[in-house]
Amino acid sequence: MRLISCYIAGFGKFVKQSFSFSEMLVVIKEDNGWGKTTLADFIQCMLYGMDGGRSKSIDANERLKYEPWQGGVFGGSLIFAYNGRKYRIERTFGRTASGDSARLFDENEVQSFAFGEKAEHLGEALFGVDRDSYRRSVYIPQGAIETGSLPDDMKNRLLALLSGGGQGENVEIAYERLDLAEKALRARRKPAKGKLDLIEERLQAIGQALVNCDEWQRQAQELRGVLREQEGEIAACNERLEKTQAAIEQAARQSEWQMRQDVYQQTRTQLSEERTTLEELTAFFNGVEPSTVNVKGLQDAVTEFYSLRAALRDTETELAKTEKTLLERNGLQTQFTACDKAKKTYERLMAGKGETTGAGTSSSEKLPSKSMTVWGVARAALWCVFLFLVAFGISQISRRTALGLGLFSGGTIGVVGLLLTWWLRKRHAKKRKDNEKIPYPEAGEEEVLRDYREIEREMQEISRRLAAIPSDLAQTCQRLTAIKTQQKQRLEKLEKGIVEFLQRFVFREVYDYRVAVSVLKENIVSYARLRGAVGDLQSRLDVMSKDWQGENERFAQMDLQALKRERAHFEQRKEILLSERAKLLSRIEQLEEGARKEELLAEEEYLLEEKNRLEERWNAIRMTKELLGRAQENMATRYLEPVTQRCRAYLRVLKGFGGDGLRFSADGAPLIEENGGTHEIAYYSAGERELLGFCTRIALMEALFTRDAPVLILDDPFVNLDDEKLETAKRFVKELSKKYQILYFTCKTERQI
Repeated sequence: MRLISCYIAGFGKFVKQSFSFSEMLVVIKEDNGWGKTTLADFIQCMLYGMDGGRSKSIDANERLKYEPWQGGVFGGSLIFAYNGRKYRIERTFGRTASGDSARLFDENEVQSFAFGEKAEHLGEALFGVDRDSYRRSVYIPQGAIETGSLPDDMKNRLLALLSGGGQGENVEIAYERLDLAEKALRARRKPAKGKLDLIEERLQAIGQALVNCDEWQRQAQELRGVLREQEGEIAACNERLEKTQAAIEQAARQSEWQMRQDVYQQTRTQLSEERTTLEELTAFFNGVEPSTVNVKGLQDAVTEFYSLRAALRDTETELAKTEKTLLERNGLQTQFTACDKAKKTYERLMAGKGETTGAGTSSSEKLPSKSMTVWGVARAALWCVFLFLVAFGISQISRRTALGLGLFSGGTIGVVGLLLTWWLRKRHAKKRKDNEKIPYPEAGEEEVLRDYREIEREMQEISRRLAAIPSDLAQTCQRLTAIKTQQKQRLEKLEKGIVEFLQRFVFREVYDYRVAVSVLKENIVSYARLRGAVGDLQSRLDVMSKDWQGENERFAQMDLQALKRERAHFEQRKEILLSERAKLLSRIEQLEEGARKEELLAEEEYLLEEKNRLEERWNAIRMTKELLGRAQENMATRYLEPVTQRCRAYLRVLKGFGGDGLRFSADGAPLIEENGGTHEIAYYSAGERELLGFCTRIALMEALFTRDAPVLILDDPFVNLDDEKLETAKRFVKELSKKYQILYFTCKTERQI
């Protein structure tokens, strides 16, 4: 066999990577962590598959250890040559073995079944050894060159080759079969029993039975008499039970009649209740046929009514807000006009003074003080507000009586108040001018300029507030008023129609039209159901009255409970008698069987002959086991001899220790005979153990693989050798590559070949 290439779809850290093995000696020198061991284990898994994947330890569970780190497909393919033909094995792996798949293709890309139907056991078919033997021979992982006992599969393979190339029979299995056959004849531990143990136990019982035959016969006759008395009592119990059962059946029919009467009364009560409810519903509909009522139209009207009422509330709220904003806008405009007049007065004062009289005041115009100016502005604003209220109230009297009257009254009172105040002020000013002749103080230029600027700032603020208010408020008020009128008219029309519709029926009270619709729908459904139910119940009552008329006369009063207690008593007594009868029959059968002397003697003679035959077989099995053990020891010495000779030769080439002193135990464990003693390999250094393990594996490989040369996978096997032995080992590997294809992995330059 020879490897050609592989493709890893996902295995450990490798994802979608390909590797070529075109040379006989393929050396891969990479740093630690590159994935050398991962690649070697991938090749092994392509040949033998993976373990079951049930261990929770990552080191012991290949599936957990090599599941792709990035996810995706778990597996790949391997191309190899065998017997002059190329094959490609494809495997994918799951979390457990049940999720695995394997397919084999030949060089024509046609699925091949040359190594099994599904190619799951490709390694066994190619090499003839199991996974463990493969790892102990051609696959040498780093730090795992074991030198212990050989596995059973490898021993059997060597025995088969030694015996002529056939598969041979597993000696261990044969020994186990003989051991089982021996235990089947005579058990080693109690309470287990073999055939001979059972025969001896039965012979002992027969001997005791022959002694007691006469006594058992007498006891059997006495028990027969007791059995006859019990059978008579059982017959009497059966007779009483039949009579009691007949009486119970008669009483049960009376009870059934009573149940029918109860059903009849319940049906009458139910009919009365249903009729009462139906009459109430008939009164509710007030002569209207329920099936003709347009409930859907009513429900649509009610839904529109409540929706429109909510919309009307929203319209009224929006109209009130708009009217309020309009009032605010008119007031601001009036205030702006008053401020503009005051501003012009200040401008004339600042332009120049005219002729003055008295204490420096002008004869044509006096300088107004700041308080007088503010009062004038406020008075003008109040005039505007009250006049607007009067006008707006007059316009609203025809639409909303209360609001219009309120606004008109308030505005009128305000106007009267302003007129009265103006008249009183004029009168007071004239009196003061005529009597006191006190001139206004002359205002300074700085004070006039300050008041002028204050008026300008006030006008700017009023302008800003006016700009924030929409200019189409009057049109909006008119539009909302029209919408409100339409909604009120539609609402009144809907309510009138709903009330007229509901007045056809007799409601207790109608506080919500939606509730009235729900009640009407429920009553229509209930009316249809009750009308059918009343008819059905009446028909059932008519049938009951006709079929059960006069049935009471046919039943007599009987105590059903007393009859049931009597039946239970006799049934319990019968069960006790039957149980005692079964025990008597079993005892009588035992006594009569034991009292058959001739049959016992015949059985004893047969068992003695069978015992002699089985004892001869038991002795033969024990002799066979002993001979098989000796043969196994001799065979172990023979099959290990070729391995021992090859291993000694390789140790001499590699300058290993104890070349001629090497030998193997019957289990395949290496031993070194040195300085007059025999030592286990554990006493030697790691480098020497490494050399011995390597040579042993090569020797085992050559002994096992006789048909086709395998591929050696060496994962850094010489980590503990000194420089001299390392160079020798590297040359040895080169020589082996002339005969076998070798994949050699290392992480050190000095160990690179």
